Amino acid sequence: MRSARSFIAALVASSLMGMLTTHPAEARAAQPGFAISAVDTDSYFRYRVRAGQPRRGTIRLVNLSRRSLTVLVRAADVTTAATGGLEYGSAPPSGDGRWLKLDRSRVRLPGRGARNVGFRVRVPPTATPGDHFAGIVALNQRDVRTTRRRRSRRRLQLRFLPRLAIAVQATLPGGHARELRPGNAGVEVTPSATNATLLVRNTGDRLINGTSGDLTLLQGATPLVRHRVSLDSFVPDTQITLRVPFKGTPARGTYTLRGTLRPKGGEPVRVDETIRFGDRAVSELHRETGREAKDGSVPVLILTVLGAALLLLVATVAALLRRQRRLIAELADARREPHSNSEDMSAEPGGSRDVKTAGSWPPRA
Repeated sequence: MRSARSFIAALVASSLMGMLTTHPAEARAAQPGFAISAVDTDSYFRYRVRAGQPRRGTIRLVNLSRRSLTVLVRAADVTTAATGGLEYGSAPPSGDGRWLKLDRSRVRLPGRGARNVGFRVRVPPTATPGDHFAGIVALNQRDVRTTRRRRSRRRLQLRFLPRLAIAVQATLPGGHARELRPGNAGVEVTPSATNATLLVRNTGDRLINGTSGDLTLLQGATPLVRHRVSLDSFVPDTQITLRVPFKGTPARGTYTLRGTLRPKGGEPVRVDETIRFGDRAVSELHRETGREAKDGSVPVLILTVLGAALLLLVATVAALLRRQRRLIAELADARREPHSNSEDMSAEPGGSRDVKTAGSWPPRA
């Protein structure tokens, strides 16, 4: 299953911000010299417990090289990675990761050797129903020292720290909700891209094993970008930021992010958020990329031409109406005139004229 594979202990590259995601393919690509596995269970630990109940488990560390090495193991909080899946924190745990207590924090492995390390999960009495996640992170002590030495040189550079991690899931009775809730929408400007952003949170109490959907970025009624959403597992009570990239250089103005998110096992969620690309975003665009935002307003010349065309149209319609009224008046006058030509019947002085009246022809005998 896709959701199960995403929990398998895997190798990851951790940046300065401590981001870590798990994927089996990455684990096969480059190992930090050892492997980690769950004892007496498949891939990761899953417990059904009640508040206040303890559980025990065991991990196994195996040295893959002929040289001895030291492995550091520690508990970690688990959140959701940017594209879904589990992300393990690099700082001391402050959430559910505090439920984990490892029997040892440092393990010396001889060449090709192996050791088991036990741990305890203790669920506090105040724990809420549903799924809770913690992680066990393992690091090669040599890699940690190398990273620290590079940091002390005070030069700007990327430092990657390979780590292995395995998930611990504790499910308390009563949880049943799988739901997503969209939050604030905004703009993110970086040297490589400008994105419309949408904050999304799993407000339910169960793990969402996948989310699909679609988002469309519009300016007015014109669609600019259509973006497919495909997320892996989404941990309860965590949030991520979805990004929809602008194409080309954005224009100053108002945009709309609209679409639907479909969490597996939950109700579809409609998205309809307004995004303002204003002065602040314009300044960030110039600072990060050196580019100027396009003017989102209609040019004055176009407005002038449209106005002149509208006035011409109004004048033409008015002239046609006046001509139509003149034609109607002329036709009405024509109907009121006599259809026969009458002569003047007045007698000339000193004379008379015979007048024939209607019905006098032919003359009577």
